[in-house]
Amino acid sequence: MSHDIAPAEYERRKARHEKEVAECLAQLKRDGIDIKAVEAARGRAYAKVRSEMDAVNAKLRSQGKSPFIITRIERVFESDFQAALKKAGFSVIKLDTTGWTDKQGKPIWGFGGVSSVTGADFDELILHVSKLQWSLSKDRAALNYFLFVGLSEEPKAAMENLSKLSTRNDGKFQLLTTRRLQEMSARDDAKR
Repeated sequence: MSHDIAPAEYERRKARHEKEVAECLAQLKRDGIDIKAVEAARGRAYAKVRSEMDAVNAKLRSQGKSPFIITRIERVFESDFQAALKKAGFSVIKLDTTGWTDKQGKPIWGFGGVSSVTGADFDELILHVSKLQWSLSKDRAALNYFLFVGLSEEPKAAMENLSKLSTRNDGKFQLLTTRRLQEMSARDDAKR
């Protein structure tokens, strides 16, 4: 759920973003880096990763397993995703940064953009979800939320928000740690 930001705020964000992009492009030019060549090389690397993930997902589907869902290509290179690939029996996918790194060897990911909308407050979201349930369904649906966290994460605010949202909607909230997911997976594997 989101809403438009004030035009003045949008213009301020846009000007700040354009200034940052211009400074970054100027630095890349001073370093002798051609941004068009960077974009082309990054595109080739992304296409290679997509191809590799398509092959992984095709194999998983042929085995009757759920595919990996990727919303952004950078996710593939995060350590927990790589660990999941290994656990599923696949090789780690390497990031080919040939032709799209800066002088320090760091990938040049891109510059993004400026959005004219901003997210709603969580309390607004809770109210909106509750209204949708009451208006769209004769029987009130229970909303169950799961928060997936790593070993050292302590997402207290998110836990409070999700607990409040699920309770208001006749559901339940459960925190799932990496250890708990492994226990659940082992239990499911034992049942098979």
